[in-house]
Amino acid sequence: HYSQAGVGPIEVILTQSRIFFSYLWMMVFPFAGNIELMRAEIVSRSLFQAPTTIAAVIGVLAVIGLAISQVRRRPLLSFAALFTILSLLPESLLIPQYLFFGYRAILPLAGPLLILGYGLLLAGEWARLRLSSAAFRTAATAAVLVPVIALGAVSVLRAKNWTHVTFWTDLASRLPAYSRDVETVPFLDIAVNCMSTLANEEKYGEAIALFDTVLAVGRRGESSPGDSPDIRNSVDGFIKTFGDQKMRAGGAMIALGVALQLTERIDEAMIAYSKALEIEPHHVDVHLTLGSFLEASGKVSEAMGHYRKAVELDPQNSLAYNCLGNALKQQGKLTEAMEEFARAIYVDPNSVLGYNNLGLSLQELGYYKEAVDEYRKALAVDPSSAETYHKLGRAFAESGNPEEALTHYRKAVELSPENAVAHCDLGLVLEFSGDIKGAVESYKRAI
Repeated sequence: HYSQAGVGPIEVILTQSRIFFSYLWMMVFPFAGNIELMRAEIVSRSLFQAPTTIAAVIGVLAVIGLAISQVRRRPLLSFAALFTILSLLPESLLIPQYLFFGYRAILPLAGPLLILGYGLLLAGEWARLRLSSAAFRTAATAAVLVPVIALGAVSVLRAKNWTHVTFWTDLASRLPAYSRDVETVPFLDIAVNCMSTLANEEKYGEAIALFDTVLAVGRRGESSPGDSPDIRNSVDGFIKTFGDQKMRAGGAMIALGVALQLTERIDEAMIAYSKALEIEPHHVDVHLTLGSFLEASGKVSEAMGHYRKAVELDPQNSLAYNCLGNALKQQGKLTEAMEEFARAIYVDPNSVLGYNNLGLSLQELGYYKEAVDEYRKALAVDPSSAETYHKLGRAFAESGNPEEALTHYRKAVELSPENAVAHCDLGLVLEFSGDIKGAVESYKRAI
């Protein structure tokens, strides 16, 4: 854990002395702005690195000394103070790659509550001796209700605004500018989780902006021809700084790639995905996505390399076999492609895509009956597949069965009214069958 965090025991002790007072502040004044689950701390490398470090160390030692000195006279207060400190020690010292975690204050909270209870008893005795019964009851009621109402209101407000998006954006907004003295692991965890959450919520611009403003530190390198210099330099700066944190760096590149891809910045998305695979080459979905981009740009051989790697990494991935089969078809290797489609069906008997691809290959070879059989298997899995009905209609049309073709084309356009090609195919069969009026209507819908 210390190796992963990149800190030594003395640095952890010095930093935790400062964090102790953060926990104490959260316990005593738990208002909305004070409650944090995690944050990236500035590491205290020495007593004098930050003015608060030496003051915090002196403060902790003073609390311990005062508590020990009061063991006989005020044992409850002594126990409360020592319990607060000692219950923080194990996890604070044993998990140094997260120097601050808000939940660590829950158990030590018993210490301040004991002190609060002790103080309330003393205040109650004092008030009972000096106030009438009615005044005492009024004061006691106010002393209980005011903090309960105030803290209840804060809890409701915090819970109302603490959605899965605001949870991470709130943490990200508190991140310090990154430097060698900032904790790397929580810094990346907060930023990468925030990026992923924003991308999942279709806030792609915000996810890209977060990467460029928070994570793309230490930019370097020149852009290659055709690449975006901004993204290339941002990615290079990120890898230079965080490349040794492979899992988190790979996650950041994937989140960036998704955001770029879904804003149709495909060339830049390919840069991010390629870097993700350089860092962690085992991401099957990234191989498939990158392969699809390469295939769409005509680089079929390069795409096949990614598809074969995906199959190697996950031999039970039906989509990988389908992608590889389609790439082989583009190279004219129809027999090999059909073998891959058959493998896709073997590893996933519910693969509608596999049945459709195999059926289309058989259809292209003129084996219409066999193609129809595959399409019917696809419909047995998904009776609402408009694509399968469309392919089935074409198989019947090409094999000279216009009645069956009409039935399946009509079903295809019923399930997918926006499919212009299906409307056009329906029009062709209607025209061939002599229904000119119906054909014209289908062509109009296609247009």
